[in-house]
Formats: sequence, structure tokens, C-alpha cells
Amino acid sequence: MEAANDESLRDLMRRLLNDPAKKLDMHLVAKQLGVSYRVLMYYFGNDPNRRFPAELLPGFCEIVQDYGPLDFIERQAGRVGYRIPPVSQSEAEQMLNIGQLAKESTEAIAALYRTIEDGIVEKREAAKAIAELDDAIRQCVRLRHWLKENIGAVPQAAPKSKRRP
Repeated sequence: MEAANDESLRDLMRRLLNDPAKKLDMHLVAKQLGVSYRVLMYYFGNDPNRRFPAELLPGFCEIVQDYGPLDFIERQAGRVGYRIPPVSQSEAEQMLNIGQLAKESTEAIAALYRTIEDGIVEKREAAKAIAELDDAIRQCVRLRHWLKENIGAVPQAAPKSKRRP
């Protein structure tokens, strides 16, 4: 969910908490965050000087199932954040993912080219190009994470087939 350009982090978080589609129980949200209901309401009260603790933000995002607040902070810092995808694949499966990365990258570059080739960046074209770029980036993150997790790993030999004489 993209935050409006003039929306503050506090406003974004309030909007997520009060989203009627989410039907969040504030008492349960507070309990899941490890704070009391009163403390949660204090964080989101009318005093603009009250701040939500940064260490609770990842948990908040998981509870409301929206990483918009973390994305907001990343944009403020000039960064982009992505969730590290779970990796429980073999080397052979990862090699297939490298092929997938090549495909995703090609699609992203093609979408980007179509977006800028006429010199006019239309909202619909930009959204498609951004989605393609995000797919390629996620694939890169997945492969990067797998590589970091497998530094120094000893490859397992393929099971030998049993032949009968």
C-alpha cells in the first residue's frame, strides 16, 4: 500500500489500524505488540509529539499485514526494503532460479523501455514497469540470501543408484 505524498508515518499507521477491511481488535493488536491497550492508544493519540517505538514497527507491520510504514521509513532514508524470501531449495533448484532471474530481468528492462520509449511516462505503464522491476529485485534478493546462507556449505553428493548384478 503506497502512502500519499503528504501523509506522515503516524497518519499512515493510524489509517492501517483503522482500516475497516482489516477489522482489527485494538486490544489484540496491543497484546501482540507486547504493550497494553492504553499504551497503544497513547502512541496514536492526538499529541503529535508522541512517537511509536521503532523496535515495534516490524511487528506492527506483520500484524496489520502491510509493510507500508517500513517502506515509508526506507524512502525517507533513500533506500528500498524487501522481505527476504524463505529459501529451502537445493543447488539445482537455485540454478533454475538463476534462469528465472534472467527472465525477470529481461521482462523488467523491456517494460522499462516501453515506458520511456515515447518520452511520456504514463501512470499505467510506470506501474507495470515498477512491478516487473520489483519481481527482478525480489529474485535477486532470494538468490543473494541463498548464497549467503550457503557460504562454506559442503555440497551433498547425489544418492548413488543401486545396481543389481
